Amino acid sequence: MTVIPGALAELIEPDPLASRLRQHGLDIDEARLTYIRYKPDAGAVIALELVSNSVVHRGYLRFCVDPSRADRIVAKATTMHPTSTPPGDGVRSLGEDAALFLFPNDYKIRRLRWVTSGRKFRHIVSSAFPEDGPYGGRRSNVDILRYKPERRVVGLADLEQWTVGEPTRSLFYRLSADAEASTVARTNSAARAVGLPVAKPLGVFEDGRLHIEEAIVGEQLVDSAQTLPEADDVAVRLHQIAKMDAPVLPRVSAEDDLARTAQVLQSLLVFHPDLELELSRLLRQLRACDPVLNTTTVIHGDLHLNQFMVGPGKLWLVDWERASYGHPYSDIGRLLAHPLALVVRRPELANAELLVFVAETVDQYRRLSPALSGDLDFYAAVGLIDQALLVSRHLEPQWRARSHRILVLAADVLSRGADEVVSDSESLRFEEGP
Repeated sequence: MTVIPGALAELIEPDPLASRLRQHGLDIDEARLTYIRYKPDAGAVIALELVSNSVVHRGYLRFCVDPSRADRIVAKATTMHPTSTPPGDGVRSLGEDAALFLFPNDYKIRRLRWVTSGRKFRHIVSSAFPEDGPYGGRRSNVDILRYKPERRVVGLADLEQWTVGEPTRSLFYRLSADAEASTVARTNSAARAVGLPVAKPLGVFEDGRLHIEEAIVGEQLVDSAQTLPEADDVAVRLHQIAKMDAPVLPRVSAEDDLARTAQVLQSLLVFHPDLELELSRLLRQLRACDPVLNTTTVIHGDLHLNQFMVGPGKLWLVDWERASYGHPYSDIGRLLAHPLALVVRRPELANAELLVFVAETVDQYRRLSPALSGDLDFYAAVGLIDQALLVSRHLEPQWRARSHRILVLAADVLSRGADEVVSDSESLRFEEGP
């Protein structure tokens, strides 16, 4: 059994964590944990929000199982000229097993402070679009939409031209620890080549770590339950993904998906040590599926309702960084898993409408591909298991009970079939705890 070590268990409790941070010189009122990524043989990355005088500061902890590694990390980070922050030094030791990085300092995303500060980003864009003239000015703004420490940051930039005097160009940017921007840009171009509505790639910078694309105006489909598009139209769009030609992408088999899901279940065991027998049983159910897949095409790789943006008269498909070659049911099963999980994760949403919409989209997709075979239930269960880990990693409200409920849904899909579980929507309700 994998159990969180005692030193880490103390760090993921807000009050003891806040006390430890104060002992190391931070004047904070509150410490909020927003994300945990743990590897038993190495340690953990813990994303934080630190509240001081009603101001929220981002940061993260690097916990190391080997204390000597924590010392090396702090020593190396100190040589990289860390940026000072309002709460104090941007990098500091928290004792023998942990280091604190305050935004915009990041151990692996080396250019984070340059891009998110605005000045460097404006210089990059000015160089990319010399015909526009230099970008700058007080009304330029660089916002952060998502930040995963030591992995990537995604944001929106509204930039002002000196010659115009107001924001004239809106861009999405993605800065990663690894040089993956070129692959994302090529995938976007391949999607555009077959007519898929995706953002236009505008450039790759910082040695392949920074990807810039046009900004999309709209809202996520998950928040548009009252104005959902036609399921037929969405199914046609998804069907176009299989026509993409993107030879740079990796290939992912059902065996690869099973191996990765086994790792996800191992990660869940860290959060739910009392569910060892249940998680082992779920893995046996997945292995018993032995999905037989008869085709391989380009797939989105992370398809769910948040990846659709609804704009004026248009439906956009975003976030292609996990694209690969695989079986189309990998996408469709994960898409079906999302509204099932949302019944538990976000009961305030119009989940009945979302679930009906996705079920109709899946049915239409299958009609468009009558020769396609495979185990949709397998991939729907895989998608639900991924959703359960998200709930736990992000410490969502009532995460223990909600994550467990989603795992029960995954087992139910494998036992009864996704179609049966969807049709029995009344059984999906999650009873709130005290």
